[in-house]
Amino acid sequence: MIKGAWGTAWLVAALAIGFAISWAGLQPPPVRGANAPADAFSAARAMVDVRAIAVRPHPTGSAEAARVRGYITQRMQALGLQTQVREGVGASTSKWAKGRFLAAARVENLIGVLPGRERTLPALAIMAHSDSVANSPGGSDDSAGVAAGLEILRAIKARGQPERDVWLVITDAEEAGLLGAEAFFATDPLSRRVGAVINMDTRGGGGRAFMFQVTPGDQGWIALLAAHAPHASANSLAEFIARLMPNDTDFSIAHAHGVPGLNFAFVGDFFDYHTAHATAAALDPRSLQHMGEQALGAAQALAASRTLPAKGPDVATADPPLLPLLHYDPVWGWVLIAAGGGALALLAARGAAAGWFEGGGLWRGPLAALASLLATATALGAAGALLNPTYPQGLYGLLQHYGALQAGIAALCVGAPWLFAGLRGPAARIGAATALVALALIAGFLHGVQLPALGLGLLAAALAWVALARPPSPGAAWVGSLAWLLIVAIALQLAAPVGAFAAEWPLGLAALGAVAAVLLGVDSDKGGTGAALAITAGLTLGFVAFLGGTLLLTVGLMSPAAMVVPVLLALPAFAPLVWRSGREWAGLEAAVGAIVLGAGLLAFAGLATGGSPRAPALSEVFYVSEPAAGAAWRVDALDRLDDWSRPVLAAGGPITHKPLAPLFSGEVYQAPAPVAALPAPQLILQPERASLRILAQPSGEARQLRLWLRSAGPVGGVKVQGRATGLQLKPGRWSQISFDAPPPGGIAVEVAGAGAGGPKLELVLAQIRDGFPPEADPHRPMPPHLMPWGLSGTTWTVTRGQAGG
Repeated sequence: MIKGAWGTAWLVAALAIGFAISWAGLQPPPVRGANAPADAFSAARAMVDVRAIAVRPHPTGSAEAARVRGYITQRMQALGLQTQVREGVGASTSKWAKGRFLAAARVENLIGVLPGRERTLPALAIMAHSDSVANSPGGSDDSAGVAAGLEILRAIKARGQPERDVWLVITDAEEAGLLGAEAFFATDPLSRRVGAVINMDTRGGGGRAFMFQVTPGDQGWIALLAAHAPHASANSLAEFIARLMPNDTDFSIAHAHGVPGLNFAFVGDFFDYHTAHATAAALDPRSLQHMGEQALGAAQALAASRTLPAKGPDVATADPPLLPLLHYDPVWGWVLIAAGGGALALLAARGAAAGWFEGGGLWRGPLAALASLLATATALGAAGALLNPTYPQGLYGLLQHYGALQAGIAALCVGAPWLFAGLRGPAARIGAATALVALALIAGFLHGVQLPALGLGLLAAALAWVALARPPSPGAAWVGSLAWLLIVAIALQLAAPVGAFAAEWPLGLAALGAVAAVLLGVDSDKGGTGAALAITAGLTLGFVAFLGGTLLLTVGLMSPAAMVVPVLLALPAFAPLVWRSGREWAGLEAAVGAIVLGAGLLAFAGLATGGSPRAPALSEVFYVSEPAAGAAWRVDALDRLDDWSRPVLAAGGPITHKPLAPLFSGEVYQAPAPVAALPAPQLILQPERASLRILAQPSGEARQLRLWLRSAGPVGGVKVQGRATGLQLKPGRWSQISFDAPPPGGIAVEVAGAGAGGPKLELVLAQIRDGFPPEADPHRPMPPHLMPWGLSGTTWTVTRGQAGG
């Protein structure tokens, strides 16, 4: 098995090859300048609009949101688009709150139409949203999408009149719950003319752009993307996972109403997602270029065609690093599985002849490989528990040093299985089992009882105890690793064939390395075997790390143990190098060094979270006043106080940490504050025979109204502004309506079954406006190492009411 000291040398070479390929593949394409051809996408041109839009935070209902809509309207008109504002009310019940939370808004969607030759053909809608979250200028989410949409319409027009109408649909209140898109597709008659949608959104301020969501039956859509989009990037596994995740976009609304299409986003530089740091200057224009040129390529093809892609079978899609987009019938995955199975049989036969499995080695190889993977997952899980990436403060604190975090997790993923492969003797066995039990206790009990993490760690300790009693030969561990990946590939092919490529391609590369090693001689001292294994392992890592980078940004930050998945995928190709290197002093030293480096980087990322002017920490102080009760508070709803929010709260009295029901069900930091002379919002109750009509009326300027309702008995359905909703009022429990951009006359709510003679109904109404009243202004500027988050800088005025009973 690569005798001498070649194991470590070739392993290091494979790691260098793999990480270099992955890094190169994750880079967005270069920006095209303002002098690019008229029918091409230019991020340099689009950045002009990003800078004009992302000046200040512009959440729905704010004065800045109106300014942004006015700018976009002017830009549409300058492009010669037939422009109109479509007002409506969007409403959506959160499925995660079990029907007890309703998001609603008065929305103003913008429609710009580029007429086609055949106006009766279904229109193509290029879609993005104009609003940002509060306290973020939205330089990426979604000023980038809006700017890309304007540039796409300009480029399509530059080619001449399209065959069909092309619409630029800029929705409102996406951040409030996809409410602009909901109002458009559910209530606006114009939406019935839309035949296809291309949506653009972002998750961070940079990174590679992906087409991450497509209409089921996607064969025609993927073929169109691959044929017409420069640097096309898509991943059917990510698309499969996106269907299961709660992170919806406006595309989800279009899809729910039967409109097919493509959904694009770039993912990366997550620190610039939904924060005050998300400025136009922080946006990577290469990411904008990548998203825009892909969306334009698809849009130009659709605009020039009289037909839309027909529904067909789903295809397996992936973009390996530095290669074009690949798409194929998932049935071809069985070919890679068969190749993996054949290579496994060939390798096992060669191993049996060489004595790899003597003394029960046939089962000890798979056991040791599994123990190695579970040990790695346990180490990552304990690291996650120590880092404690709670949302939002813990997560964004870590993201201040995302490079160190990324490198630290990668170092642990490399070092843990590498070290495990080198453990020998009773002392190592006892030490490994003891360490894994300790890590299991950290992961399982540090932040409450986490039984899955505890069980995983204890299982890893038990398997390590058994596996290290008599460690397998390197060859047996190689066979065992390959066997596990073969099982995973078969399971994925049966359960999710479009996403099975994630296991099948590493399996195919590992099989290629195994066959090459058998042909060249697995026991050869010559460099050919080591080189073949290093090349196939490096290619495997390049592909796996490419996937792993996206996995880290999506779920790996909150659940670091999930990063064992790339280890599982890469380990079979690396097994002959890892297990051989583990028996060399150089290999052991390098493995320990990788673990120490990873732990050090993660410790740095976890401890250096106080913020700096370059990467500020989150802070939040807002003001809550209840004039009728003669009470007011300064409040911080984040996990912990900082060196600015603590003295601001303490200026009014002692700080407590408790619920402020029903405004906040969880505990929040609060302290008494001066009662400002603010008029309270009004609750006008009109009981009728079969229902209760409620008018929630703001007093002056209001960006948002929040209404809480609690019934003492059963009541019926709830209407808001005349629209039936899925909001449920369960006896004895608070339900909430959050309404953005309320009309000056207020919002009308009707509760069936709560009229005359109905059960007692308690109501609490909060009016939210930007800024502090003079009496409650902290008069302490926020220091540059902090940035406002969420509700910071808002004033809540609260009133209470009661009906029935």
